[in-house]
Amino acid sequence: MKTIAGISWVEPVLDEIQDWHAIDFDAVRERSNSILESYRNLVRDSQSRYGISPGVLEGPADIAVRLLGEQKLALELYDNSEIVDSMLAFLTAFARELAIKKLNIIPRFEGGTACNGYWLPGKDVGIQEDFGQMISPQQFREIILKHDRTIVEGLDNVWFHIHSGALQIAKEIADSGAFGCIQITNDYPAGPSPKEMISTLQYIQKRSCLILRKLSLDQLDNIIEYLSPEGLALDIQCYDSTVTKDIQTTLMTNEEAKQVITWADDWMNHLT
Repeated sequence: MKTIAGISWVEPVLDEIQDWHAIDFDAVRERSNSILESYRNLVRDSQSRYGISPGVLEGPADIAVRLLGEQKLALELYDNSEIVDSMLAFLTAFARELAIKKLNIIPRFEGGTACNGYWLPGKDVGIQEDFGQMISPQQFREIILKHDRTIVEGLDNVWFHIHSGALQIAKEIADSGAFGCIQITNDYPAGPSPKEMISTLQYIQKRSCLILRKLSLDQLDNIIEYLSPEGLALDIQCYDSTVTKDIQTTLMTNEEAKQVITWADDWMNHLT
């Protein structure tokens, strides 16, 4: 592992995709058992006072990235697509097994599940495919999406996390009908500007709920009139641009929090 900008990254462990069968998945499963035990401890210690998050599931493609690296996996979609599909199918079953065990340990909180700051009724989990930034909508639809659907099959509510840099796969997710909500994390300027996202956001809202994450108030001001309040959640990111432009590492100040509350009140008054 290595750390860049305060974030831990896993170095790829495979040189060739054909070597994936050599991974000792029994040892990985044993490691997973210790993770499940930590959840049992959380349940015991919480005494039902707070919700316990199952975390966001990495989709099979994101797990495969941990094995091969992004560039190599993207190339293997062309060179060894059948091997990729076989590997993703195995990783899907493996990830689903762990997810179901985890959700069976975690009790419902107020009738639902608290997952990474969001509460949804029933058994809820988030899933992500950050690898979506590397591929076309067709590749995502034909090779990856079917596995993502399998992982979460039978769960009550699932939200799908993507970055705005992977906005090209958002319509595929919305059209699948398998995910009740899509979370878009703003990457601008590494992705399209919020205004450039409007048509896609409207497309999503006609088919599922929408969470917008890491937009500043001025960015929201530019797009909010084009969005429906129905099924919309705003996970607002505020930062002082005079101090830093790194929205990943800054926290909201008291003054910024007051601005958010005022902004939200104004918006709600406008709706009514």
